[in-house]
Amino acid sequence: MNNVQLIKKMSDTKSLITCNDKYFVISESDRLGYETLVFPADDDGKIESWLDVAGGQGMTPDQVMEAIRQNGVRSWDD
Repeated sequence: MNNVQLIKKMSDTKSLITCNDKYFVISESDRLGYETLVFPADDDGKIESWLDVAGGQGMTPDQVMEAIRQNGVRSWDD
C-alpha cells in the first residue's frame, strides 16, 4: 500500500498530495463530463508534466486517492 497524504487544497478544483515522497496535483474538471486527473508536480504544486498518472472519468478526488493508495501511479518512462 502506498503512503498518500493531502498536503493542501489549492483551489476549489485542485489539491496538492504526496505519494511515497513525490508530489502530485489532483485536478477536477467538468468541461467534458466529470473527471479527476492527477499530474506530477513540485512541492509548491506547479505541474511538471501534463501526462496524467492517475484518475479518470466519474472519479472523485477521494476515489482517486484511494486508487493511488492501492495501485500507485502510472509511469510514462517506458
